[in-house]
Amino acid sequence: MLMLPELVDDLIAEILLRVKPGEPACLVRASLVCKPWRRLISDPTFRRRYRAFHRARLRIVCDAIEWRQIVS
Repeated sequence: MLMLPELVDDLIAEILLRVKPGEPACLVRASLVCKPWRRLISDPTFRRRYRAFHRARLRIVCDAIEWRQIVS
């Protein structure tokens, strides 16, 4: 079972993961909030998850656009 600080860290990571990739200044500003957030945002694992999360969402949008073109 996760302890409260670990749970909070996981929630912060999930929230920051959803910052739009077109707004990198938001992540930069978030990294200035405190040292733990800076460590999280600069962590290679977080960056990999961030890219994968947004790549997957972009793929869903592209698939929906293709589907509409096929149906039309």
